[in-house]
Amino acid sequence: PDDTHVENRLLVPALEQSCRQLGVQIVCGAHVIRVLSDGARATGVDTILGRYDAGTVVNAAGCWSATIGVPDEALRPPVFPVRGQMLAISLPAPTFLSRVVRSPRSYLVPRHDGRLFLGATMEEVGFDKRNTVWGINKLLTGAQELFPDLQRCAIQEMWAGLRPGSADHYPVLGATALPGYLLVTGVFRNGLLLAPVLAKTMADLVTAGQTPALIAPFSLARFAGEGVVAGKIPGA
Repeated sequence: PDDTHVENRLLVPALEQSCRQLGVQIVCGAHVIRVLSDGARATGVDTILGRYDAGTVVNAAGCWSATIGVPDEALRPPVFPVRGQMLAISLPAPTFLSRVVRSPRSYLVPRHDGRLFLGATMEEVGFDKRNTVWGINKLLTGAQELFPDLQRCAIQEMWAGLRPGSADHYPVLGATALPGYLLVTGVFRNGLLLAPVLAKTMADLVTAGQTPALIAPFSLARFAGEGVVAGKIPGA
């Protein structure tokens, strides 16, 4: 009963508007090439639009986090894209479904506007956001196994996104060996869900200079030694 959901396409523009009202400067199209440093700490970023100086650099580039150049390869997070294909269909009736339903093959999320989201595949195919026959068929088959009546519904839209996966399936958060360079990436399927708590803990780290205990186990440093196992956080 307490499982809810938000419309990401409405949330993100609302977040942007809120940031601008608070005085945040948002620069679009500034693809980041590399993190800059003076040898002692991060000093900013180099982008296709020029250099931006900063006392603190936070890499929150999702599945692209590892593509950003760094002064030392040990600073590059082991993060990679995992494609998720989805589609939206029309609900057979407004009251047909009111809760999120999950199965081993798909999950179904009813929206308040009469749409039903079917998702999502998990595919390691690089930076490829195309829909495929296999992916869409898998979702439709899984949904119809749960609710055969869905076969008469109209398909409204299909798309794909890229999640930031990590080497051990856990987020990569906090400070790095380069002072002033922070990471918040690898959140995989839970980016929107974890966004509020990650924003607060990372802000606390920036302002106080100390890593909050909540995110300490998720440091990049855990990948420095041996024994990184998928699904287990070393030292946690």
